[in-house]
Amino acid sequence: DEALVRNPGIRRAIREAQALGQRVPQVTSLDDPMVTIVPPTGNMIETAAGMMDGQVGVTQKLPFPGKLATRGRIAEQEVRIALDRLADARVTTVADVSKSYFAYYLADASIRLTDESVGLLRQIRDVAAARYRAGAATQQDVLQAEVELYRLTNDLITLKQTRATATARLNALMNRQVDAPLPSPHPLDLDRVEWRLDDATRGALSSNPQLAAMRDQVLRNLERVRLARLDYLPDLVVGYTYTAIAAPALSPVATGEDAWNLGLGLNIPIWWQRRRAAVVEGNAQVLGSVEEFEDMRNRVVLGLEENLVQIDTRYRQALLFRNLIVPRAWQGVEAALASYRAGRTEFTGLLDIWRRWLDAALGYERALAGLEQSFADLQQLVGVRIGRSPATAPREQPPPPAEGSPRP
Repeated sequence: DEALVRNPGIRRAIREAQALGQRVPQVTSLDDPMVTIVPPTGNMIETAAGMMDGQVGVTQKLPFPGKLATRGRIAEQEVRIALDRLADARVTTVADVSKSYFAYYLADASIRLTDESVGLLRQIRDVAAARYRAGAATQQDVLQAEVELYRLTNDLITLKQTRATATARLNALMNRQVDAPLPSPHPLDLDRVEWRLDDATRGALSSNPQLAAMRDQVLRNLERVRLARLDYLPDLVVGYTYTAIAAPALSPVATGEDAWNLGLGLNIPIWWQRRRAAVVEGNAQVLGSVEEFEDMRNRVVLGLEENLVQIDTRYRQALLFRNLIVPRAWQGVEAALASYRAGRTEFTGLLDIWRRWLDAALGYERALAGLEQSFADLQQLVGVRIGRSPATAPREQPPPPAEGSPRP
């Protein structure tokens, strides 16, 4: 919501639409009338009524009926295209914010898990140190634990840099200072996305702003062809002239009355080569915009298919991590630690099991954040904010964990 109000890209798109809206009255208005004045200078014309003392004329160009209206429709289509681009800027911003937010969430969750793992590894190191003091283990066990702690410290440095980068990206999208503080992200729950390709395709064909912009481009180009064809027809020029006659008149039969008249004129569109070229150019633009729309539609449908497969894959991965891999890996850590205390397991085996648990716990968070980022891509392709399911029925909830918990 903050980005939709403050994002500079959205605000620029709003200004562009506002500016294009002002073109409609410009192109639908008549040209300014022309005024001609002939002052009493030089050799003025003498008429039977008397000598011309001065002349004033006004002419107005009147385009052939339909030209102004067609220009107005072209300008209106330009406004619609700008509004489509504004909608696309909003949809893109929402997707960028969502993906940046879940990158921020993943970095924060990874830091939290790594911190927890540091605490667990310190417990393992203390156990190894106690066994070393008791003569039941070698100093190598303690040193290996210390090396792993240093490695985790290095991982924390990298993860904190990643979180800072995600924070800066989020702040930039909201037009804030890049180093402005952000609250901690909320925990995520695994929630299934129930969209299918046919539902998503129908939604995209009706709501995707890029497709809408291309449809409006087709309509605009059709109007341009109509305008090019209207250019074969002449425009009319209407004029009024008032002539002042000097008194007294030179002729005894002169009346000395001022004169006025109306005049009509039109252009003769004889240079048909350029007009025909304009029509051919417009037809080519129409066909090109239709093909561009078809290409974009195919790419949107392909993107939907790939995105839905990606969503399904990440959901299944997250479900597998949450229900099976992470709980089993944690049970393995507990069993290995108890076995190491009893002297039945080598320290390297304990560390290996501990690494597997940490990798699995981080893998679950990556799958969870990746699922949400893929859903953000799905919303961008559809073109509007959507729910997890196109149906109004209650969403199916994922099954509960088989046993245990994802982390200690």
